[in-house]
Amino acid sequence: QVYHKLGNLYKIWGKYDLAEKYYLKSLEIDPNFYLALDDLANLYKHLNKYDLAISVFSRSLEISPYQPNVLYEMAEILLVKNEFFQAEALLEKALEMDPKHHRVMVKLGDIFLATYRYELAKQMYQRALELDPENEEYKRRFESLK
Repeated sequence: QVYHKLGNLYKIWGKYDLAEKYYLKSLEIDPNFYLALDDLANLYKHLNKYDLAISVFSRSLEISPYQPNVLYEMAEILLVKNEFFQAEALLEKALEMDPKHHRVMVKLGDIFLATYRYELAKQMYQRALELDPENEEYKRRFESLK
């Protein structure tokens, strides 16, 4: 859709108010256009409008439930709000959908680390490292728990 593409351009240019306007216009035309929903939600996330972002991400999941990346994005917002166990539940669901999603594994490892479940954190970091063995960040996280 043209409005969606305009929203993306305005977001790239840092004109977030116009990006929001065009994403919303795109959704007026097609309320089930999940790409526009995802982009709008990510815009809200970028602007720290977390409740709006969660709301729009949730709508996107109603339309297209198999979106592990959307669950990941929602979990990141919940972590900012220190809602660790809710974020963990979303990440577990994302990992069920995509068992090789190493970013989800690392984020779960971070949650386990923050909630003093060190062995589980180590396991998650190790699994992520097995999928992306050259990733220095994953190596550092795993090594820190040895």
